[in-house]
Amino acid sequence: YYLQLKSFISEQSAAAVTLAPESPGSSSLYLKALALGVDTVLDSYRQTLVRVEQKCISEPQLPLSHLQHQLEDYQQLLPSLDACVKLVHRNKLCGCQILSHLHQQCSTGIPIIQRAYERVLATCHGVLYKQLSAWMLHGLLLDYQGEFFIEAAREAPAEDHGDQSEGGDGSEAKEGTVQPLEPKSTSLFRIEHSLVPSYIPLRVIEKILFVGEAVQIFQSQAQAQHTHMGVGTMVLLRKL
Repeated sequence: YYLQLKSFISEQSAAAVTLAPESPGSSSLYLKALALGVDTVLDSYRQTLVRVEQKCISEPQLPLSHLQHQLEDYQQLLPSLDACVKLVHRNKLCGCQILSHLHQQCSTGIPIIQRAYERVLATCHGVLYKQLSAWMLHGLLLDYQGEFFIEAAREAPAEDHGDQSEGGDGSEAKEGTVQPLEPKSTSLFRIEHSLVPSYIPLRVIEKILFVGEAVQIFQSQAQAQHTHMGVGTMVLLRKL
């Protein structure tokens, strides 16, 4: 189990991570965080092996029962971590779906397994917190791998009104007049429910969406006002 987990960690450590869009070769940020969390948990296992090795060197007559006692906890932990990683790969879990799976694994009656998954989940939460901070404080959607539960809304295809403009149904616009625009949805982003962590209420997710959109609106208005003031200043300078 340890060798398989090390292979997963090495694979994710070697994978490239980029924030540039349209980069199919980039690795998942949540998978890299999962690998980092598992590696952190395995540190205690490696330290235990070192202590056992030193004990065996100093006491050659050490009974086998002592080794079994020292490594007893890891006989349950390592198979559980290996099964978790395999399930993530088999079900192709991505992004916040990994958080839901890790949170589910924390609900166990075995203390060492529970503490291990809590440490791994805390490491993966680091990615989520950075995405939330960028979205709620700056209105930035840093999610080019499609792992965040908020995504840009897909625009509906434009309808073809060519027949109406050329037809003789009497509804064509008069030359020189401006036609009113049809009402459109003002929301530029939507919630991807399949990526919502199971332990976060939907009302909280909706508030997160609202805050980020509000920040974007305020920033766009401030930028438009700044641009307008700049144009006015240029006109005034030309008059002078």
